[in-house]
Amino acid sequence: MSELNIVADLERRIWGTDTVTMQPELLLAMQYEGALLAGAFTLERELVAFVFGFPTRDPSVQHSHALGILEGHRNAGLGARLKWWQRAWCLAHGIHTVRWTYDPLRIQNAKLNIHKLAATAHEYLPDYYGALSGINAGTPSDRLMAVWTLESSKVLDRLEGRLEDTPRDALVFELPADFGAFQLSDPSAALEWRLRGRAFLQDAFSKGYQITGLQLEPACAYLLELR
Repeated sequence: MSELNIVADLERRIWGTDTVTMQPELLLAMQYEGALLAGAFTLERELVAFVFGFPTRDPSVQHSHALGILEGHRNAGLGARLKWWQRAWCLAHGIHTVRWTYDPLRIQNAKLNIHKLAATAHEYLPDYYGALSGINAGTPSDRLMAVWTLESSKVLDRLEGRLEDTPRDALVFELPADFGAFQLSDPSAALEWRLRGRAFLQDAFSKGYQITGLQLEPACAYLLELR
């Protein structure tokens, strides 16, 4: 319980809000029933990052609810290390797919989820959490549902350090350079980006496309192919 109490404090420090979703008592009960909670600690035993996932109605699928990294430790590769650890844990427990939601306009999330981990996405969830505070305040809380097929050839390629080839006939949607900065400095521009991304991705998904890759140069952009 001492470590679980620290998770709640870390959540506040990461997302800048008084709302705590990682309630220690709930974490303990969910972990007992099969949820995954793993943390990254410094040598001084300070918790600086964590990943939390729980079982779904399908025993072969886990929903990964949260991945949080304390500012100052976000360029050390902890996000990818925790996710690869999560993959190994899931496979050892008979889980072959992991799903999670993320803000489609934040480049760092897209780089981790789509580029580094080779997750895909074909489901758009408008204003999924309703109005949020902290670093997510100011625009509708639209989310993509990432799907991580743990034993797919693309995921194995990433695990072994091989990068994907750029598809030739992909749809392209360019991402804003820093959506978080827009939310703070220009809310109207952030809302315009949100609605533009929502319209493009919902239309593409309705036509059978899915996000399969991320173009990094000359600008960061989603690459979408027919499913």
